[in-house]
Amino acid sequence: MKQMELIKALIFFLIAINLLEKLKKLLNISLCLILTFNFGYAQVPQGVGYQGVATDANGIELVNQAISIRASVLSGSANGTIKIVGYY
Repeated sequence: MKQMELIKALIFFLIAINLLEKLKKLLNISLCLILTFNFGYAQVPQGVGYQGVATDANGIELVNQAISIRASVLSGSANGTIKIVGYY
């Protein structure tokens, strides 16, 4: 009789371990999916914020004057090929 109770307890224990392993796998998969979708919805910036001061050749600030700005996007390095040019 005692052996039968030990066998039942052992079977119960093995079933519990099996269920915990399945739960662990499900939890890992769920976590991976949540992280994947969370990073998948990252937003792309709509522009580049930049602030600067316009100066003349002597380094004096140009205050209350109209100026023109040329912005270029270069490829590879500061001396790279011009890809985009904008005049503002």
